[in-house]
Amino acid sequence: MDEMKAKYDRLKEERKKLVAEIHELKCKMTEIRSQEDDILRELEMEKALIKGEYDSEIAILNIEQRKKAELVEQAKKIEEEIKQLKEKQEARQNDMRDRVDIATMKVESALTQLDQELDITLNEIAKKKPLSPQKALPTESDSEQEGKPKRQHMAKVYTGLSIDS
Repeated sequence: MDEMKAKYDRLKEERKKLVAEIHELKCKMTEIRSQEDDILRELEMEKALIKGEYDSEIAILNIEQRKKAELVEQAKKIEEEIKQLKEKQEARQNDMRDRVDIATMKVESALTQLDQELDITLNEIAKKKPLSPQKALPTESDSEQEGKPKRQHMAKVYTGLSIDS
């Protein structure tokens, strides 16, 4: 019986140790679960913060992309307006160039006609009235030799005529 009592005491002692170990393990498990819950809460908070930052960055990115698209569209409109203005300016310049060319041709035609009329008039005057002895009508070759335009030369001759009344 002593053996049994010793065995009983030993089993009782072993049981105490096991209960203590189980209690210690339960405490550790509780502590681990508590730490796990804390870590999960921290992870959830971190996740929420990161999601908030991400959403904020996405919103900013979307705003920036919209602004960029608007600026690109404005740039295209401005480029188109510049192109149209250049085309209008070119058309105006061409129109003005054409007008100047037409006016130049009209002036040259009028000057040629005036030169011809002046020649005719001078010839008629020369036939009707004699020139003073100091002045004589120049010939075509005289004005060409001097290198002066005919109308300038003819105007000088005309002013040098003596017209007797």
